[in-house]
Order: sequence, then structure tokens, then C-alpha cells
Amino acid sequence: MPEIMASIAVMSILAGTGIVSAVNQINQARVVATMDEMKSISTALMDYHKDHPGDTISTIGSINTLVREGYLAQGFTAAPDTDLKTDWKEDAWGNSYKLLAPSIEDDGDYIRGSLESGGADGKLTDDPLTASYDETDDNIKIALEPIIPGH
Repeated sequence: MPEIMASIAVMSILAGTGIVSAVNQINQARVVATMDEMKSISTALMDYHKDHPGDTISTIGSINTLVREGYLAQGFTAAPDTDLKTDWKEDAWGNSYKLLAPSIEDDGDYIRGSLESGGADGKLTDDPLTASYDETDDNIKIALEPIIPGH
């Protein structure tokens, strides 16, 4: 009887380790999918601004313009044979991206923009309700450079 209890204990430990490992792998896959998607959005924004000088995509809702104009594929699926689809406005956790468009001030100063995902918890770095948290460990953020006309 002690052998059976010992074997059940060992199997429970192994099962628990496997579940933790699976959850970590799923989270890592979401991070990678979100980073890939954000890079695609960044590239599409740069291409759009080069082709349409003076036009600005300044909100995440304007991403539809990039899809309509063919800069982003419609119906993109991050993981084939799954239900993980995107409309380009949400990260792999289903949270909306935050887009801060790059700009050039009247005096000629270039202001970098950014595209940010709230990560697994969905909280953004500049959210006043989460100011006490260090969201830089959880969030994914990429810089967007201003497009200089004629370059």
C-alpha cells in the first residue's frame, strides 16, 4: 500500500510540473505572436506613411485603413488550425493595443511614437490605476519613428 501512495505522489508531482510548463509555453507563444503582430503593424504604418505623406494613423481604430489599403492582410491567423485570429487591434490576450503616433512638432523636433500591449494582465504602463505596478516586466512596447517627408 505505501508503494501505491508513493507512486501516486510521484505522478501528481510530475503532472503538476507538466501543467506549469504547458501554461508557461502558452504564455511564451502569446508573447511571440504579439511581438510578431506588433512588428507587422509597425512596418505597415511606416509603409503607409511613406506612400501617403501627411496622412496619419493615430489611433488603433485606424488600423482598418491599413487593412483596407492592403498594408496588412485581412483575416490574419497567428496560429494555423486554431481560433487565434486577429483584427490587428488586439494582442494575443485579447487586450487592445495602445497606439501613440509619431509626430514632428512645429519647431521641427521629432517625437517618437509607440505601440504597446498590456501583456497578460492588460494593464498599460501609463495607466493611473496601475501606477504602483512595474508593468515594464509584463508589457510589450515598440518605438515608432516619425516619417520625414522626402527621405
